[in-house]
Amino acid sequence: MLKKAGFKEGAKHVWFEGLDEISKGGGIIPFGASIPVSKAMTDKEGLPGALLTTMMNDQPLTPDHGAPLRGVVPGYIGARSVKWLGKIVVSDRPSPNHYVATAYKLVREGSPIEWAESGPLYRFPLNSVICSPEPNSKITPGKVGVSGYAYPSGQPGTTIAKVEVSADDGRSWTTAKITSPLRENCWVLWKADVKVSSSASELTVRATDSRGDTQPENANWNLKGYMFNGWYHIPVDAS
Repeated sequence: MLKKAGFKEGAKHVWFEGLDEISKGGGIIPFGASIPVSKAMTDKEGLPGALLTTMMNDQPLTPDHGAPLRGVVPGYIGARSVKWLGKIVVSDRPSPNHYVATAYKLVREGSPIEWAESGPLYRFPLNSVICSPEPNSKITPGKVGVSGYAYPSGQPGTTIAKVEVSADDGRSWTTAKITSPLRENCWVLWKADVKVSSSASELTVRATDSRGDTQPENANWNLKGYMFNGWYHIPVDAS
């Protein structure tokens, strides 16, 4: 759409504004987001930089997912994929909408100057999750089937390279089998048979991407807990 409409020299950001009405500061504001023009225009075969969509899984988009029109920005945090899209603006600066200019930032103290100086969040981090067994499950010691999903960071060209599971607090790791296609900006499913002793109290997973980056054991703390991607743990009872 932007290629057909064109834009003026100096355009650097695309603003998205939703039709939802949010009570904020005694008034009503829309949910909004913005992305760099360069991201919106970075298309390659099978992977657009950004989408305007009316369909999901070959079916009409449902209201819960943003019908009649939703923006989708692969590789960026979900807050940049605005539902119930009502307005698009091309500008020389990021959107002044609260959810870009104020919210969704990494801050430690939350002081006014820290909020003002911190930039908006865009690309999501490498991460992984255990889906089965469920937390606090009673499991039998021995080989235990563990499964879940992992997704790469939003860095261009990046996919999941390896998923590992531990039953001894990260002292040893079992490499999982990836069971779905590897695609940029898309999660993958994985499964593993992990040796679990009777003393095990939790299962842990971490992922490594095609850039060679591995999830850190602990992520840097921030005031709102955004972008957390430390090792994922679930408690289990193997006694």
